[in-house]
Amino acid sequence: MTQLMNHAMPDLRPEEKLLLHLCIPFSGIAADGKERICVQGDKESALICMELVRKVENWDNFLKIANEHGVIALCRHNLNSLGCEGELPGNVSGKLRSGYLKSLTRNTFLDDLLKEVTDLASGERIKIVLLKGQALEKTVYGNRGLRQMNDIDILVGKGNAIRLRKLLLENGFRSIPMISPLHEKILPSYGKHLPELIKKDVAVEIHIKLFSEKANSLTEEMISTAVKIPGYQDGVSCPEPLLSFLYLVKHLDWHEKNGNSQLRLYADLLIMLKNFRNEILNERLFEYAGAAGLRPALEEKLYTLMKWWNLDMGKYSGIISENTDPMKADEQFRNFLGNPDFNLSAARPESLLSPMKEFTLLSHKLYFIAGYLFPSISFMKYRYNIKGTAAAMAYYPVRWLKLAGLISRGKL
Repeated sequence: MTQLMNHAMPDLRPEEKLLLHLCIPFSGIAADGKERICVQGDKESALICMELVRKVENWDNFLKIANEHGVIALCRHNLNSLGCEGELPGNVSGKLRSGYLKSLTRNTFLDDLLKEVTDLASGERIKIVLLKGQALEKTVYGNRGLRQMNDIDILVGKGNAIRLRKLLLENGFRSIPMISPLHEKILPSYGKHLPELIKKDVAVEIHIKLFSEKANSLTEEMISTAVKIPGYQDGVSCPEPLLSFLYLVKHLDWHEKNGNSQLRLYADLLIMLKNFRNEILNERLFEYAGAAGLRPALEEKLYTLMKWWNLDMGKYSGIISENTDPMKADEQFRNFLGNPDFNLSAARPESLLSPMKEFTLLSHKLYFIAGYLFPSISFMKYRYNIKGTAAAMAYYPVRWLKLAGLISRGKL
């Protein structure tokens, strides 16, 4: 599938156009192990890339937004693969290389820690499904440091979540404070993941629920249909493409609503569609999106891929365009491209009491409410970044007043 950037964007600066153009790996691996531009569309992309590189004047801004969007390693890789590195100013080439090496070093470090987790899980016959960056880097990005990552996300069945958490705590990991010991009694009955576990300043999130549908059937299907990663240890797998794509859409939508998204999350969607177009873009995708309450988010993200990268959505193009407000979507994306945090003020935080809807037992609801109203001192110190017990206790009325205000304004 040829993927070329939409040039009908006169209001974009050359460095922004170039950044969009570099959001998907263009090289393949030849039989001799060396990278090659692999399809005719990529040869066309090389010419477009060269043209854009020659038009960029503000390279400092290009480096800034590439770094802020988490794609600096990918940009460096693509510029090299498309034969454009020789056109770059020397200091730009050096900074791109430095950004790539930092990403590669970070990913190697994360992979070592992930192996600690998977080795422990394997010893207890606990199946682990890699999510987001870890799954993508090991499959579609080719394990080359191109998908920049900050932490480790894994998915396990609810029946194994607490067992794995205890196992990690026994082996050098520490947990961020629970809101209350009362909440520990109702894990994993609520929430999307267990409290983060930390080791070597890296967060590991054990996810148990990825979508909002009550029966948790899509998450369970993601676990049951996950496929083994070639060359990786037994017991560790990655989601099948369609469900992986749908979860990436949800993840991107969540970040956008919270005002801290990055272009790398769109790059994930682009590379998934490049590698698995037929497996992803079909009726099942839209059916599952509807079941997960993600149909509007899916159509909005697909519209963005159509508009800004000229992706052909085939028979779905009309449906996607009809159900999306183009002026609103385009304005949001333009602002986001130049400043990933532009919509922080418009962030829509999730209801503080949203987990209540997940409980079926009255006792669980009471545990949750009591724990939320009277958090532990350790959590208060962590939440408000203070050390003293007296100072932490002084924040209890602040918490109650804030909660009362949200209730009075109907925000819960």
